[in-house]
Amino acid sequence: GALLAWQLGKERAFPASSIVYRHNLNIGKRLLAWVMLLVVMLLPLVGWIGWHTYHQTPVQTERTLLQPIERFIDHQHDYLAFTSENTLLSDDCKLEIGSLFANHCQSQLPCLTTGSYSEATVVSVGNNGQIAAGHCNRYRYGSSLYVWGTADNVRIGFPTNILSDNFVVSVAQSAPVIAYVLDSGEIAVGDPNTFDSHKTYAVSEISEQIVTLALSADGSRLAYIDENRRAAVLDAATGAKLFDLSTPEQPVYQVAFTPDGQKIVLTRFGNVDILADDGTHLHTFENDRSISPGHGQMQPTRFSADSRYVIVHTSFFSILVEYIIFDLVSYEPVTGLAANSVAISPDNQHIAFAVRGRGTDPFYANDADKYSRIEVYDFDKFLALQLD
Repeated sequence: GALLAWQLGKERAFPASSIVYRHNLNIGKRLLAWVMLLVVMLLPLVGWIGWHTYHQTPVQTERTLLQPIERFIDHQHDYLAFTSENTLLSDDCKLEIGSLFANHCQSQLPCLTTGSYSEATVVSVGNNGQIAAGHCNRYRYGSSLYVWGTADNVRIGFPTNILSDNFVVSVAQSAPVIAYVLDSGEIAVGDPNTFDSHKTYAVSEISEQIVTLALSADGSRLAYIDENRRAAVLDAATGAKLFDLSTPEQPVYQVAFTPDGQKIVLTRFGNVDILADDGTHLHTFENDRSISPGHGQMQPTRFSADSRYVIVHTSFFSILVEYIIFDLVSYEPVTGLAANSVAISPDNQHIAFAVRGRGTDPFYANDADKYSRIEVYDFDKFLALQLD
């Protein structure tokens, strides 16, 4: 703009045919060329400064200084669960804590005995970590529900009346009971070691698809959520409704029973409700974070083995899921994290979470395609971290 103004001033002072004008015009062109060359040379520097500012190393805090006791890398991990104090199940891959930062599976749950292009995806683990339920994704042949024994990686069996991609299944935490939804929409409940004598029943008051099932730890009660976010608790053996969990004004997005069976945790839009085992309201968690279901599949609610702490999926944070840990004794939020999935060991010693991404802060990673890992931390030290 300055060069153009200068040229216009010269054009008025001297005729376009004058030697002075032509000389000044050549000087202006040279100056403009040098300015453009300088700009082109500075562009990489400006880009580097911008990238470095965006990916700058965060200030060292207690979060970044806390070191993991174990790290597993290069895994896909939409589901995490401990099958014992030191064995972690990441989808269908078993990982042993204490393997000194391994980057491979120690063993894997089998999918099909024959054929290729198949992989197992675990959805629920229970019966004191001995049973895993999920499905086999078979290339061009659909999927089917499978049940495995986690101790010896043996495929126990599968029901022949589930051959869809929509698997809703729950295994009781401390009892050999499994519940799942059939293709017909009915609920089946029974022993996961055999599928021949499972009790089936329909929830008569709903016609919508059931999207979530949650068994109590002893397998005696079963909570469900349908696609309209209506929820209720049933007698698992008979299917009789015990009480409702939702109202038209208060839909439910996730439900879980505490391991001791004393409480029910409900994730609603805007808060988390804690109920007694008979449905009586005990407490509502509300804080400055927006507790909402986000825009995707809700992750399972996790508990410490003593039922004191609950990890609730609160909202979606970029490509990750945001969680908050609540104390069910003092009814206070304790700390939080962002990850794809999370689990607590049965002895309350370890917390594990999976992230897709990279970053100096292990709890808030970015750049999803660069680095995938599972971090294992001391649970007590993790609880001491401040809620950001």
